[in-house]
Amino acid sequence: MVILLFILGQHIVFGPRIQVNDPDPDSTLQNHPAVVIDDSANVYVAFQDGRDKYAGGNEIYFSRLCGDTFSRDINLSQSPSINDKYPWVAVSDTKVYVVWQGTSDGTSWKVYYAYSADGGNTFSAPETLPGITANNSTTSGVNDGPQPKISINGSKVYVIWVDDGTGTLRIKLARSDDGGITFQDLGIIDNNPGNVNRDPFVEVLEDTLVYVVWRWGTGGTNQDPHPWIAFTKSTDSGNSFSDGVIVLDDSSQVYRGNPGVDVNPTTKEIMVVWEDSRNSGGNATPDIWFTHSTDGGLNFAQNLQVNNWDTLTTCDNYRANFSIDPEGKMAVVWNADPFTNDSFSVYMCGYADSVFGTPQALVNTYTSNTAGTFGNALYPPSIKEAMIDSTTYFFMVWQDISNDPNGNIYFIKGKVVTTLGDIDVYKDTLDLTNGVMDFDSLPAGPAYVSKYFLIVNSDSLNNPDTTDGPARGRLMHIYYNPITIYGPNDSFTGFLETYPESLGIGETSLCKLTLYIPEGKHQGDYQGTVVINGMDKDSSITSDSFTVRVKGPYAEPTLDSLKVFPNPYKPVYSEPKVYFEGITSDAIVSVYDIKGRCVFNQQEQQTNPDGLIVWDVSRIASGIYIYIVKNSSGEIKKGKIAIMK
Repeated sequence: MVILLFILGQHIVFGPRIQVNDPDPDSTLQNHPAVVIDDSANVYVAFQDGRDKYAGGNEIYFSRLCGDTFSRDINLSQSPSINDKYPWVAVSDTKVYVVWQGTSDGTSWKVYYAYSADGGNTFSAPETLPGITANNSTTSGVNDGPQPKISINGSKVYVIWVDDGTGTLRIKLARSDDGGITFQDLGIIDNNPGNVNRDPFVEVLEDTLVYVVWRWGTGGTNQDPHPWIAFTKSTDSGNSFSDGVIVLDDSSQVYRGNPGVDVNPTTKEIMVVWEDSRNSGGNATPDIWFTHSTDGGLNFAQNLQVNNWDTLTTCDNYRANFSIDPEGKMAVVWNADPFTNDSFSVYMCGYADSVFGTPQALVNTYTSNTAGTFGNALYPPSIKEAMIDSTTYFFMVWQDISNDPNGNIYFIKGKVVTTLGDIDVYKDTLDLTNGVMDFDSLPAGPAYVSKYFLIVNSDSLNNPDTTDGPARGRLMHIYYNPITIYGPNDSFTGFLETYPESLGIGETSLCKLTLYIPEGKHQGDYQGTVVINGMDKDSSITSDSFTVRVKGPYAEPTLDSLKVFPNPYKPVYSEPKVYFEGITSDAIVSVYDIKGRCVFNQQEQQTNPDGLIVWDVSRIASGIYIYIVKNSSGEIKKGKIAIMK
């Protein structure tokens, strides 16, 4: 599994996915995973789990990677009377910390906590944060609880959560100075009284720097769906915080939420991602946005859209997470449904040198069939990075419903590699214009339609995309991803009929894309992406893509394009059907036997006037038949059909 992420020929190559949770024959709920790794590349995962089937709800489970498999799951919450949700995990040396929220009375949430001093082999008994009282009501329809997050630096442990003890949702922070034995309440840190504050995220850098982002409300009601994204920092271990800085360069009243913050370890840039509906307006179809600060959080740069699709698709993008390697390259992951509404998968995108790559789907992921209100049915895929033997590795966990409708938790590990080849599509050559191959109106089907494009393993003279390459080696194997063209509640497939087996440096090749159009496709605009891949001698992959657009199928304006096939009909060669293609939207097709008896009569469907009428001849005897096609304009087409059985 290979994902093209970085410019300059760098990619993440992923290994096989591994199931984290123990086998669950009863198909109970597993979701909301969080992952962390320590300095020795040990991997720890916490997740929400419903296997114990308690009336109170879910438990919080934990597992760690042991070689190529995960250990037996440990029940951290151990609370059959409490509904436990939304874990978050952190690690320092051999200590592993997990926080989550739980409710025992169904009216209020508490923040719970457990830690391990032996690398996740055993854990302390679960308890609320020692010395801390968290207030959060379960009765609000817009507040999904405290959703605590935890971060560590040295012996200092920080926990952040949403608290409504003042009557309004505020952001509170607690700190432990003794490795998590006791905690001190640092109070409200959002500096936004009288407004709604949600979705906090905390990151600790060095001994004293604490960075926080959250959803900064602009109205005094819990129903306020149009917040801004704010940042604040402490330079004294959380004892005091700066005033909140709005990271947006857009002030439109739209949905925004679920920010995350991290720091580029090389440049110390503060980097923020979040959900944002500024493109579509209102509360619908948010995108993933990014900004960064080079002056310690005093000012933030122009916002960049992460999910810059090759298509014009408008879709839902929710719950982003990201991680940065020691060289400053960043990978962003999130849930999206760009092709099939409410069919979410994990998408990834790379960032380096102020440039985002093309988002790509993590192969064979299926995270949800619904987003819920403001994406609340989704949880961020969890990703972390580590440098091992001078190579950057990425570790990711996510909930997947491909094999179980209630979900399993899966893990994959990937490493950054440099590709010797550089495959590029000429985006303004042959049947491509600005990276789009437009087939215009389709025939009604069944039919095959084809167009052509040109690819190259680039060199200094032939390099259509100068943001990467040129190639430094031969591409040993050329292949393409499965091609699906999506339309209004419908889709069809395509394939490359002609493409090379390999490409040397500077070599070009003419490729032929063919789309298969089955009968019965609905009118509308269809769109999809063709991805071409090349593998070099080191098994690294380079990729490029273009967009395919088609319309229809639509009826013809006249009967001049009428085609009747197959004629003669012979069952050994085809289905028992004869097609009348290229008819007008009001056409009527009639078929008569040699005695003048009508054996078939049908008018074009007004619900889907695609220019096609199909005659089922499975019960029609062999012989010669006469067809008549006419429309309201007075056009008439006649002919003979031979049925040979």
